[in-house]
Amino acid sequence: MFAMTVALGSCVDETSIAEPAGDWAEESAVRGLAGEITFAVIGDFGMAGPNEQGVADLVKSWAPDLVLTVGDNNYPDGAQSTIDQNIGQYYQGFIYPYTGSYGGGSSVEGNRFFPSLGNHDTATGKGKAHLNYFTLPGNERYYDFVRGPVHFFAINSNLSEADGRSSGSKQALWLKTRLAQSTATWKIVYFHHPPYSSGNHGSTSIMQWPFQAWGATAVLAGHDHHYERIMKDGFPYMVNGLGGKSKYGLQAAVPGSMIRYNADHGAQLVVADDTTLTFKFITKGGAIVDTYTLTVPLEGGVSKSFMNADDTYIAGAYPTANYANAATIKLDGDVPTGTGHDYRGLVKWSVSAIPPGSTVTGVSISTYVENAAPGETYEIVEVLCPWTETSVTWKYPWAVPGGGGVDDTSSVLLGTMSSGAKGPYTEILNEDGVEVVQGWVDDPSSNNGFMIYDVNNLDQLELYQSEHAIVAQRPVLTVTYIP
Repeated sequence: MFAMTVALGSCVDETSIAEPAGDWAEESAVRGLAGEITFAVIGDFGMAGPNEQGVADLVKSWAPDLVLTVGDNNYPDGAQSTIDQNIGQYYQGFIYPYTGSYGGGSSVEGNRFFPSLGNHDTATGKGKAHLNYFTLPGNERYYDFVRGPVHFFAINSNLSEADGRSSGSKQALWLKTRLAQSTATWKIVYFHHPPYSSGNHGSTSIMQWPFQAWGATAVLAGHDHHYERIMKDGFPYMVNGLGGKSKYGLQAAVPGSMIRYNADHGAQLVVADDTTLTFKFITKGGAIVDTYTLTVPLEGGVSKSFMNADDTYIAGAYPTANYANAATIKLDGDVPTGTGHDYRGLVKWSVSAIPPGSTVTGVSISTYVENAAPGETYEIVEVLCPWTETSVTWKYPWAVPGGGGVDDTSSVLLGTMSSGAKGPYTEILNEDGVEVVQGWVDDPSSNNGFMIYDVNNLDQLELYQSEHAIVAQRPVLTVTYIP
């Protein structure tokens, strides 16, 4: 936090700009309680060496409840002679029962390693070594299981699958039926060949099953050795093939591609509870490449997403400049370099569409990163002083320039932003953030939005403003509440 200077005066009063009515989307859902789990997702990893070791060390540092794989667990040919050195050497602590030579296996009774078959795994005997090595549910080629609030469905996308891989196959009809029967909050489908991909192999059209219509929450795949998130009609498809083998180049972006990355190996960390599902792709060096969050309202609850924000930034080096018409919100702790001056972002949404008397249960801010700041963290606080995006500057209307006075901004941290790559980013606000938005619902005149900043950062983070031409890349505030 930057130091808050006590001021004798108070900020100049202004009237905030209201957002046009009808500029929000609404949905409601009922769910049951099942607790919280953490799981890792790795893909195209099974080649013993320093890259696999680095990813495995990263995964183990998270202490996940379980590990999923999206295939190619045992290079080059899925042979019995290589499977233990490619898998057990690094992940035996999650496998039960484990009969290899690298340790005692999972210390918890019950398997915590749930692989899907890749094309390299089935190159010898249609995956015979894989099927002998693991003890998995069902027929072990495709299967499902439940942990906490998540129902997992492992699919075999290989041509050798006896029950087929088209959307009308026996395997697909099994998935459709099992999804329809599931009562879990989240339903994750994972397999090797990506339905959509901007990588060297590209999209696998035969695997473009109607997952969303069947009730799935997300689809995870590998095969192409990069990371990518593709959105189709609001439904997420993720390619995760940087688990330890080689890195592939990128081809032309497929429609709906939100973020593509191939600079370092890594894995996904996923946290799921009864109301929130958050995916993060993290490199073995610790950089967060992508964060994607889904939320489910409490029973009887409603979720509203607000656009048309008032947003801008203020600059310490240019104290009378207004940046309402800038393309991005700029955040930095040293601009120009060496001067110690700051860029600080301002953003606010009207929440007047939420009925008075409602109880806010969750809040998130979704933005699109235009310029990333790896390793840097930016803080979110409440603004106390009224401002308008067309008149606010570093000097005006603050009691202390830059909004550093006790009447200008609160010292209570509501959340942080940290993005190591360009693309969509979502931050879920903490309980204090929920309380702040509750205050805006109770008293709309108190809504002066958020400030995002950090004076200690030396790298510039830039977020697209609400004027951006691509609607999907404009800032969004999502509020869940009980009417």
